[in-house]
Amino acid sequence: MPAALPSSLAKKDRTEAARFALGAVTFEWSDGTVRNLRWHGVEMLRGVSYPVRDADWGMLLTSTTTHDVTSDSDAAEINHTFRTRDDTFVGQFTLSAHASGTLSMSLSLASQRDQSINRAGFNLLHPIIGLAGSALSITHGDGSVEDTVFPRLISPAQPARDIIGLRYGIDGCRIDIGVTGEVFEMEDQRNWSDASYKTYFRPLTRPFPYEVAAGEQIEQRIAITLTGKRQTGTVDQQAAAIALAGVQPDECLPATGLAVEDNWDHEFDDSLENLRRVVPLDLTASVSVPMVELLEFDLELITSDDLSEAQAQLTDLARELRKRMLSPQQILALPKAYLKSYQPDAVWPDGATQQAVIDAARIAFPAAQIGGGVLTNFTEFNRCRPDTKRVDYISHGSAAVVHAADDLSVFQTIEALPQIFASARALAPDKPYRLGLVSIGMRSNPYGAGLVANVGGPPRTMTADDPRAANLAGAAWMVAAIAATAGCGIDLITLAAPSGPFGIVEGKTGALHPSFHVLRELHGLAGHKRLALLPAGAGVCSTAALVDGRVRAIIANCTAADTQLALPEHVRGSVLNEGTKTAAAANPAWVEQSATALGASLALAPYATAFLSFPQHQDR
Repeated sequence: MPAALPSSLAKKDRTEAARFALGAVTFEWSDGTVRNLRWHGVEMLRGVSYPVRDADWGMLLTSTTTHDVTSDSDAAEINHTFRTRDDTFVGQFTLSAHASGTLSMSLSLASQRDQSINRAGFNLLHPIIGLAGSALSITHGDGSVEDTVFPRLISPAQPARDIIGLRYGIDGCRIDIGVTGEVFEMEDQRNWSDASYKTYFRPLTRPFPYEVAAGEQIEQRIAITLTGKRQTGTVDQQAAAIALAGVQPDECLPATGLAVEDNWDHEFDDSLENLRRVVPLDLTASVSVPMVELLEFDLELITSDDLSEAQAQLTDLARELRKRMLSPQQILALPKAYLKSYQPDAVWPDGATQQAVIDAARIAFPAAQIGGGVLTNFTEFNRCRPDTKRVDYISHGSAAVVHAADDLSVFQTIEALPQIFASARALAPDKPYRLGLVSIGMRSNPYGAGLVANVGGPPRTMTADDPRAANLAGAAWMVAAIAATAGCGIDLITLAAPSGPFGIVEGKTGALHPSFHVLRELHGLAGHKRLALLPAGAGVCSTAALVDGRVRAIIANCTAADTQLALPEHVRGSVLNEGTKTAAAANPAWVEQSATALGASLALAPYATAFLSFPQHQDR
């Protein structure tokens, strides 16, 4: 049965979540998305949505016009009518589900004017846990069936094309999916840190953006059948005790860096003044270096697409830096065209190649380490892999709001980060691995003309201006991101900027964001032996290191629900939550100065972060 829904839902921009339990079938529905479709407790589909994306891949916001739900213990029906807020589409979604394990969904979209779009239709998200490397059966448009597997390492190209049906299994349960109205294809969304494989319309082998005429109707249907039974027992998801699971073999916590651009810099207390700056410079526009003279720094350089011009730009910059007695330690350089994304089988840009600019950078900066990679996502790194024999390290960034911006989806990206890191490591097992900006918001848009402006707005896709960067959720996500690096041999990770859209300090007031304290603590743990903590429960992420004989741990509640943790003996710590964030915003040393002795348990409110210290050896 679903949770009760108020009758006042009509004409709201958002719809409250409804949760359904129909025998062995459970799922949720809210804001135009079916979430967490489970069969006997096993997640078989992570989500089904029906977005419309504009010519820059920005997602058009929608408003609900009507929302009707009917259900009993065996069946449920949903009817959702909506419009895009720019009045370019009106649509209707219907769902019918039965306890027997059958579901059907239909979508109708009517274009209200002539327009250019990149996507309009169903997206199906398949989970990655339990599927990576497992069997997949594909029914193609001509009725033929192909037996293959989901990729284990992240695929740079579409792992499945020409889809009208899919079949796969997880833990003894099986799902059969049929789509009609269009031919779909699948991409490996782990490229963008999404924790899913995605089946979608429209195939990228067809031209885009594409034109939709006024009055044109888009009609699609999905039929789902669930069978089988779970093989393993259910997992207790209640909070557990925090305890040591041992020292990670020969692994230290990575160094942390700050991304610095014009107007992003900020003065800090002494505790962060020596934190490494990672400075991007667009040599096609400027050679100004925004930094304090004595800081250690790395450079991320964008050059001309003309090789001769790129060589001259690099030579001129090297000369200018020598005059100022500045010596970058690491340099990543690539032509400007490579800020955009290209399908592996698409037409790639003419002019200077990535490797040619790498070679030119080595000549201009003979004392520096020269990296190979990109300034955007793992996607672009995976599709344009550097010659690892000719670089000193590898690098790429990551953003969490490429495809979805709700809290649940953003925190689910943490599941994909270890698989990204493992896939990159497999491409260059013997090279240092230095991560560029890993953040919720996007630093640039490789997939369209530009980023979506969103200053002061709610979470959106394809934007740098994500409101969580300045609040508790952003700090908790940062803890989760550093936890995801465990076992991946990462040397440096850039998690924020001094100020600006990724800032740890509010540029106008100087107030410290919650992420300031996370980054300050991580900076203190960098280079120390990494410790593994036993899982603390669903949605709790942690990282820890051994410092002067004591365990120092950072633990974040990455959910919107309260959680309770059992603690070891002799724990001291501080908790950053809604009640303490104002005091923390005014005191750089708040973590250590507010630490007190804690008892046997600790309550963590939604997105709260705890900073703990306790002896390595416990009596119990």
